[in-house]
Amino acid sequence: MGSAQCLECEGIGMRGRLEREGRLERERETWTAVRNLGRACIMMGSILIPAVYSAMTDSIQRYLTQEVEILGRIPLENVERLLRLLEHARDERRHVFLFGNGGSAATASHFACDLGKGTIRNDKPRFRVTALNDNLPTFSAYANDHGYDRVFAEPLINLAEKGDLVIAFSGSGNSPNVLRAVEEAKVRGLTTIGFTGFEGGALKNLVDLAIIVPARNMGHIEDVHLALTHALCQALALQH
Repeated sequence: MGSAQCLECEGIGMRGRLEREGRLERERETWTAVRNLGRACIMMGSILIPAVYSAMTDSIQRYLTQEVEILGRIPLENVERLLRLLEHARDERRHVFLFGNGGSAATASHFACDLGKGTIRNDKPRFRVTALNDNLPTFSAYANDHGYDRVFAEPLINLAEKGDLVIAFSGSGNSPNVLRAVEEAKVRGLTTIGFTGFEGGALKNLVDLAIIVPARNMGHIEDVHLALTHALCQALALQH
């Protein structure tokens, strides 16, 4: 091999080594940048995460404090009137119908369960109670064929008799299907009760007895509705 060829081979080998070394250097720089970014994220997290959790904790504390204040402003005289109506319905074997939408539907179902099972006493008849939002096939049939505003009114027409009790849950007090069912109940001589919030909505002036949670947060309204139903069931379960 001639000297020229040897020099050319050495040049190629040198370029190869330089390219490899360049790639290695770029890789080292990349990994160094990644490590530095990771350290920065950890440092930032150690600052931000406690701040985020502190804000969340403050929000929870504020929510609970507001709820305690709202509970102190509930018109208990109306709750006591409802208690007497429920006692009468139990003694007279009247049917209690409950209904609502969304979270209020869950409250209606929960109340139906507690009234039916949680108030059993040896010296009293058991409650006859139905949550109209629990029968999904019937609910969806009326929604599909007659419109969503009829989903509570139509089953009520089938089942209710004069003297029965209707308890409607609506946070806003303006749910059309709730209002429609209450209207049907009044036409048929049922006693009507409405659990609502805000200023009571249209439900306030439609029912015989309105229990209005003086709040504008739907979470607070639904919380207090459920708390009141629990308090009522506790009272109904007591031996007098």
